[in-house]
Amino acid sequence: MKGIRKTKQHTRMRSSSLRQVFRSDLSRDFDAHLAQLCVLYEDLRIEVSALTAKRLPRLDVLDPSGDHSDEPGNIGRYRKLYFLRRSIATIREFAECLGGLRNCPAFGSDFH
Repeated sequence: MKGIRKTKQHTRMRSSSLRQVFRSDLSRDFDAHLAQLCVLYEDLRIEVSALTAKRLPRLDVLDPSGDHSDEPGNIGRYRKLYFLRRSIATIREFAECLGGLRNCPAFGSDFH
């Protein structure tokens, strides 16, 4: 599409034990919501990548490029619809999790 500029995603990788990162020994709702947000963010990143890819031959078995040589826009049609539905569901889960996080006392009154 013209007029749309793609930006590169930058990721910083850090390692630590999950118990330390999410402080699971404290058993706080805040830490559970934080862990859920991390998982949902990664789900959404994968879903959007699969949705926006022009071709993913291993996933485009229902709409392969060989069947659409005259209409390349139809390649991966089912895959794109599937990942669109999944990304919408993930965004909804993300919003619900943010609502739960907002109600956590550990989140702080500065964010209400």
